[in-house]
Amino acid sequence: MPGIHLTEIQTAACVIFLLLAPLAGGGLALINTGLGRSRNAAHSMMAALCAVSVAACVYFICGRAFQGYAGGLAHSITVGVKPWDWIGAEPWFFRGLPLNMPERYLFAWFGILAVGLAGIIPLGSGADRWRLAAVCASSALLAGLTFPLFAHWTCGGGFLGQPRDWVERFGRHFIPTEHTHLANAKVSEILPWLRLSADMDPHRIQTYLTASYWLRGALGKPDEAAQFLHEGLRANPNSYEILLELGYVYDLNKKNPRLARNVLEEALKKWKEQDGAGLKPPPKACVEILDALVRVDEEQNDLKPLLLDLEALKAVSPNKEAIERRIQETRAKLAASPPGRPD
Repeated sequence: MPGIHLTEIQTAACVIFLLLAPLAGGGLALINTGLGRSRNAAHSMMAALCAVSVAACVYFICGRAFQGYAGGLAHSITVGVKPWDWIGAEPWFFRGLPLNMPERYLFAWFGILAVGLAGIIPLGSGADRWRLAAVCASSALLAGLTFPLFAHWTCGGGFLGQPRDWVERFGRHFIPTEHTHLANAKVSEILPWLRLSADMDPHRIQTYLTASYWLRGALGKPDEAAQFLHEGLRANPNSYEILLELGYVYDLNKKNPRLARNVLEEALKKWKEQDGAGLKPPPKACVEILDALVRVDEEQNDLKPLLLDLEALKAVSPNKEAIERRIQETRAKLAASPPGRPD
């Protein structure tokens, strides 16, 4: 797995949040104590301390080893024809953490705080009635097996696959419980978060694509979409995805097919450069770029470029028969065009 490199802002944010995390555990312990009987307050606070201590120790001993990380050592089984990493196989006692990757230490630190907080949560259901031995045993089981297994399955390279970057890895700690669709009135609420995402990780292409989609679509602000995409191009000059989206803005929203064609040709060039360098960009992206070029050619009625783009599209598209019919129609129009016509 390639190394994950955090910027200075990302590292500082992680450290600040990790320093604030123990306050959540302390607050939860106080809430549990306040909801119980006053004569059991000392027992409730001691149970919370035991849960955090035991969970942190067990996670240090074996929990992190069983959790693992994306691309790390793991035990796998084959379900059908697909291998499934079901548990990590890293060394115990935090051994094997690379000194040149401080991000791994931040994730390990987060794991200790997470199991400690998770160990306090069950106490709210019966802290007054739990003996300390039962609290310690429950916390040990949670930190040594339950939490590491769940964390490995969701964000450690299990059945969800390897996360692409630190943002996706962090996001997998939060599981959605409800599915809704954005209405026009709520679209603008996500834009500040997309702005923040671009500032924290300017190389995350999907941020610019998502923001442009909503800006040029539901909000009807193609100029702002183009401006944001140009900002993304400055940070990612070789991104054919951003160039394709910018071509959509110029063609579909700003009704400037000539400028759209120049941008789309540059997107196709960047895709071919990555393909020639062995980076294996998805063929679907090439189909989308050529399809956009075909649409621009048809809008301008440029038959010769249209014929060339259709032939290129046929070579990569799965729907070759339909494209071949369009090629024949274009050739017939080109043959019937008057001599001297620029087409």
